[in-house]
Parts: sequence; C-alpha cells; structure tokens
Amino acid sequence: MRITIIIILLTGFLETIAFGQSTLPTRDSLNAFWQPDLKLTHHDYRGTETKEVVEMMDKYGFNASASVGIWSILDTPKKKAERYKKFEKVYFAPAFEFSTSFARTTDSLEIEKQNIYLDICEISARWARRKLKSIQDSTKATGTLTIMYMTIKDEMHEMRIGMYRSYFKDVFIDKKPNGFQNGETSMTIY
Repeated sequence: MRITIIIILLTGFLETIAFGQSTLPTRDSLNAFWQPDLKLTHHDYRGTETKEVVEMMDKYGFNASASVGIWSILDTPKKKAERYKKFEKVYFAPAFEFSTSFARTTDSLEIEKQNIYLDICEISARWARRKLKSIQDSTKATGTLTIMYMTIKDEMHEMRIGMYRSYFKDVFIDKKPNGFQNGETSMTIY
C-alpha cells in the first residue's frame, strides 16, 4: 500500500515537471495563473454583479462565479533562417480574472466549487501540451506546431467546454449528493 501511494505521488510530481510549464509569475494585478498550490478565496472575486450572472445564480442556487480562461501563444523563431533550425514553442496559461469573477458569499465550499473551473482549464491545457509534444516528437520537423496549433487549440477549448458542461450539470443542476466532495461527476477527462 505504501509503495502504491509513493508511486502515485511520484507519478503526479513527474507529470507536473514533464507537462507543466516553467515557473513564471503566478499573479499580477488582473489575473492569477494556475499553479498546483494556488488558493483562491472570496477576496479574489472582485468583480461586480451583472444581470446575467445573478439570474444564473438565482436559477441554479450558486453564489459565486469564476471568470477563467486559457491564454495561449505560439512562439516561432523571429529570424527566417532560424525557422528551419529551431522548433516553435507553444505556451498555455490557465488564468483566473479578478475583475470579472463575482461572489456574494464568503463560504469556502461555494468558492472552491467555482475554483474547479480553473483546474479544468489546466487539465485542458495539459492535454493540448501533450498532444502538441507528441506531434512534434513524431514528426521531428520544424513548422509542425505552426500548422497544428489552431487545430489542437480548438480541440482543447471544445474539450474544456464539454467538461464545464458536465461539471455544471452534475454539481449545480442535478445536485448529485456529495458530487463535489467525492468527485462523483460524469465529467470525462481526456
């Protein structure tokens, strides 16, 4: 049992190293970027209510709304001569936006339910990183990421939206008993 736990923890750590991105600033005045130890609280939900958000909150009975997304960029070598020698780099950065996230509660469980959306962004970003790395490793050709970037990015966003919908349905619409606490969701993780 002890060995199994150690293997699971080691695998998670190595996966973070292999598929996570290098350490960069994790927060600025506008956003918090996903990190394994990121803890968002009700103080981070600094936005003001909008009619649409309040209507959704009232309809489905939740009291916080996280505004999250994935920043991405394709970095190609600037000099034309280097484009055929150096590989492109792709960056994905899941972000939580302070000014458009809104909470009318201080309940940590309500906040944590919303923070899951940022975790879903990170799952999606890792999938896209793996997919692009696999393509680059199999072709070993420069320019491949430039060709595949938008396709993989679109697939990543479709997957992310699908996971959002599944999570929202299970936790907020169907209100599955202990669905949030026990991870009993029908959300498919790719």
